[in-house]
Amino acid sequence: MTQDTLPTPETPRRKRKPGGGRRPKLSAVEVEQLKVLVFEDPRKSLRVLAEELGQLTGKRLVPNLVRRSLLGVGITFRKDDRHARKLKAFGGNDSGDSSGDKVQQEGENPSGEPKSKKPRVVVRYKRPPVIPDRPGERRHYPSDLTDAQWNQIEPFFVLSRDPRGNQRTVSVREIVNAVRYIARAGCAWRYLPHDFPNWKTVASYYYEWIRLGIWEKVTEHLREQIRIASGRQKEPTAAIIDSQSVKTTEQGGLRGYDAGKKVSGRKRHIVVDVLGLLLALVVHSADIQDRDGAKSLINAEFHQEFSNVTRIWADGGYAGTLVSHVEQETGITLDIVRKNDTSPGSWTATDGGPPLDGKGSPAVMASQPADNGFRVLPHRWIVERTFAWIGRHRRTSKDYERLTSSSAT
Repeated sequence: MTQDTLPTPETPRRKRKPGGGRRPKLSAVEVEQLKVLVFEDPRKSLRVLAEELGQLTGKRLVPNLVRRSLLGVGITFRKDDRHARKLKAFGGNDSGDSSGDKVQQEGENPSGEPKSKKPRVVVRYKRPPVIPDRPGERRHYPSDLTDAQWNQIEPFFVLSRDPRGNQRTVSVREIVNAVRYIARAGCAWRYLPHDFPNWKTVASYYYEWIRLGIWEKVTEHLREQIRIASGRQKEPTAAIIDSQSVKTTEQGGLRGYDAGKKVSGRKRHIVVDVLGLLLALVVHSADIQDRDGAKSLINAEFHQEFSNVTRIWADGGYAGTLVSHVEQETGITLDIVRKNDTSPGSWTATDGGPPLDGKGSPAVMASQPADNGFRVLPHRWIVERTFAWIGRHRRTSKDYERLTSSSAT
């Protein structure tokens, strides 16, 4: 075997890395020539534009490069309406009746005069990037804070630091708007819309503000402002206490069974003023009785924070030793507001005899109620209205949180 016939190993070709190299671009002069071609006939296809521009420049161009170049200068191709294309293809009109009607030729109007062709060029305006400090640049949600509302609470959030100690790169107002959206809509963290900051960033700020007590400071500030605007003193002198048992989910965490309400979950204990504004709150398992749960809420710490409160109204579930315990611990009078235990009628005999006065015959007795309807108990309806305000937000309709601190927030 001679050397001419010896097999020579083929030189392996160098494989191009996917995505490697720069994408081809047209020069500024070529882009101007492309725009002239488009304005001459806006109905040309990308293939025709690539061929004509290639003849002018002496280059081999692909349609995709032409499309990207046009998009770069704000020109895009918009297809005709499907109904209009069918009419043009079959020579019909909108009325659907072509008998006896003259088919309108392209380039003519109904008066018979030639129609001047105008280039159909659609300019795509690139939306500027969303400026975090200007939420008006994105779509508005009903839960977003107004400028007046944000001005009231801005100092509490702006002065707080980044959860990781880094320089803040997101708008604090957008973080608060995202938290309000989750509370009102009831969605999970991962379902937060994309026009808000990343859900992990929002969650980290939320839990950091819980740890720093920012939410309690905001609640206290707003309560004082509302009381002053209503013509009352800054600090309340009376309050109402009540509890609400809510169901929990498979998320886990603390839970119990309330045999009275037949609810498996947690119990929210709240203390509000006479306007229904929140003063104190504690969340515990639902199997704890009201009188036992109130001891962790109305204590020396509560009396120290609200020293002007001298009377608290409660329902019959707080009666018993709790009344004396609260008075000895804090000096606050716990006033039990009971339902009307007297029957709204009188006992009479079923045989139509005279009313029984203890001396009549031992006949079978039945109650004869009076039609008095629903009665609003004094002071207790205020705290029930606060529970209705809380239940209006879907996130708090049930307890979806794993931690009771997050539930209380």
